[in-house]
Amino acid sequence: MTFMPPVAAPSARPAEWVTSRIDVFAKHWVSGMVGPDFQAYARIFHPLDDEPNSPRWADVARSRGRTMHPGAQWAQINPAAAEDFDGRGFPGEPRMGHLELDALTALCTILTCHTETPAQCWFAVWAGWGWQHPGGSTVLRSTNSGEPLPPLEMAPRGWQLDLTGPTFAVPGREYRLFGGPVDAAARIGHWVTADWFDPQSPSIFWPEDHRWCVATEVDADTTLIGGSRDLVDEVINSQMLEALPIAREASQLDTLNPW
Repeated sequence: MTFMPPVAAPSARPAEWVTSRIDVFAKHWVSGMVGPDFQAYARIFHPLDDEPNSPRWADVARSRGRTMHPGAQWAQINPAAAEDFDGRGFPGEPRMGHLELDALTALCTILTCHTETPAQCWFAVWAGWGWQHPGGSTVLRSTNSGEPLPPLEMAPRGWQLDLTGPTFAVPGREYRLFGGPVDAAARIGHWVTADWFDPQSPSIFWPEDHRWCVATEVDADTTLIGGSRDLVDEVINSQMLEALPIAREASQLDTLNPW
């Protein structure tokens, strides 16, 4: 297994395709996040836990008497009532700005089969994540035995992202740009120690041939994807992902409707 992350892009030029078509605050949320010219689109709902078999949004909606739909809003299908859910305790919360690692890995497996350039993809990572800045991560250790703690084994420098590469901006957001194969999306993040990896899914990523685009907005609890109809069908039928097809014209306001 490789721990090598994607490399810093040689320049910001590959991001011109993104900056010319994406507006994360556009009225039409879906096409604004991934672009307007794909055959089909899907919304991937972030898992409620880091375990593959955690409850899904649809399970919670059903238990609350709500209807699951492409524009579902977590706060609407899960009113803040701390009652047990199916005997497993109150469900967790979907992560904001991050697609959990198992789900991201499953998505990358699908994406690899829907591009002619799987070895060359581009990854935009929001420049505001705290771990990218000095003092952004802290390791706390304690012992009750009085014995001195062994020194922490730090990860090799080559496992860490090179944060000296190019950046680019769209209105309201700045990103760092990296390049690598599709599956390198799952190796973005921060190695706190040699055995503690804190992953961070890309904010936006796409292949060199522009066959698809995936976006996870910093403040969103879902991930959007645009691509071919076959790709979207495979995503929504995956047992590892919870996803529904969504209209390219859908706006963020549509997610506020308590259908």
